[in-house]
Amino acid sequence: MSAADPSNPAAGSPGSLAVGPLAVRIDQAAAAALAWAVAPDGAEPTVPLIFPIRWLALPQIHRALSELVDLSTVVLVHEAQGFVSAAPLCAGVDYVLAARLTRSEGAAARVMVTGTMRDAAGVDVGELHATLRILPRGAAIAGAAQ
Repeated sequence: MSAADPSNPAAGSPGSLAVGPLAVRIDQAAAAALAWAVAPDGAEPTVPLIFPIRWLALPQIHRALSELVDLSTVVLVHEAQGFVSAAPLCAGVDYVLAARLTRSEGAAARVMVTGTMRDAAGVDVGELHATLRILPRGAAIAGAAQ
């Protein structure tokens, strides 16, 4: 993880953190469970295109999120996601994930997560994009009760 460092523009800007490269692997059982959840009729490929969203739960990503927002006072709401596939993802294969988390302020504060996935040879296999809306903890709970 590399926080903003004014002497190193590549390290990011205020409100932006780089995470990785991280070694990730697609477990066959996890891929099968997700495939069944999104298409119980079996129409989804063995490894669903959306599988990389699970990697947002990695401890390194969580640490970066906690540096960008005070997780004790806010709730992050998964607002949007997108995936671009350059090659099919395969279970049991090692990949490398490099991500950037960027906080944006304004009327609707958000954290944008962008990530690039590469195979062991360094070839790009896809990108992930996620938008996490930042809501004050009390507002999120009140909204859920409605």
